[in-house]
Amino acid sequence: MKLSVILPTYNRSAMVVDTLRSLVKMEASSDQWECIIVNNNSTDDTEQVVASFLQTLPAGYNFKLVTETEQGLSAARNRGYNESKGEYIVFIDDDETVNTQFADAYIHLFETLPEAGAASGKVIPEYPAGKPLWLSLLTEKPIACPVDLGNIVKPYPSRRHPAGGNLALRRSVLEQTGVFNTALGRKGGSLVGGEEYELIDRVRAAGFSVFYTPDAVIWHIIGTEKLTDAYFDHLTCNIGVGQKRRTANMFKLCISEIVKWCVVLPLSTFYCLSGRCLAARYLLRMRRNVSQGIFTKQH
Repeated sequence: MKLSVILPTYNRSAMVVDTLRSLVKMEASSDQWECIIVNNNSTDDTEQVVASFLQTLPAGYNFKLVTETEQGLSAARNRGYNESKGEYIVFIDDDETVNTQFADAYIHLFETLPEAGAASGKVIPEYPAGKPLWLSLLTEKPIACPVDLGNIVKPYPSRRHPAGGNLALRRSVLEQTGVFNTALGRKGGSLVGGEEYELIDRVRAAGFSVFYTPDAVIWHIIGTEKLTDAYFDHLTCNIGVGQKRRTANMFKLCISEIVKWCVVLPLSTFYCLSGRCLAARYLLRMRRNVSQGIFTKQH
């Protein structure tokens, strides 16, 4: 088995079927890849919906549905990895669809670039209800994680981390570095992340290279529930919490946050002068929330 696609899911029974349908449409031969679906204690009808979908598949497809009772995205991803057989492991999310070249792109990259320990591809946000006017380049990043580094295979920028919803690694690398840190990552309603950042830091520290491939594309479907003020505040505050949890140098993190404020203040002024006052307001709101997550004592 060349490739294992790990798909954790939590209370998204309607959306996860679209993800599964897109996987079935991939051009790679079905004997080259498998999909491990990890139901992470969903309280909706995910179990029944996924099981019904799998019954419709023709012979030859390798799909497996398992349940992980430890709550959390990191635990679900790790369970999927432990259930998998592929040489290459790809993690995606249950609010995404993939392009037809997705599996082939990663197989080709790892087989032609032996120095590649991890890889990622394009992430294209889709807004079924329309993209809100308050979104800007910086405020869209935590919500949709857009990624487009061009149309050629290249090393991933050293200062950037791949999106966790489109992340591939060699099994041999994970055997050496370990998997996701379950102290980080979303758990039920908690939006504390950072588990992908921490894993990629370990991959790089172990001497492996990270690459970008433009042919592995996912479309990230952004529903209206992710565009509310309450979700925005909760998400951006938890970004700060996640940064604080994984930092080994609080002083350095504080300096970094001050630098980001020095960028955001003139940028928000520019937005206001350009008639985009709403975008400026949310940019400042995001920075305030992140700072609050960093500097407020958590209980």
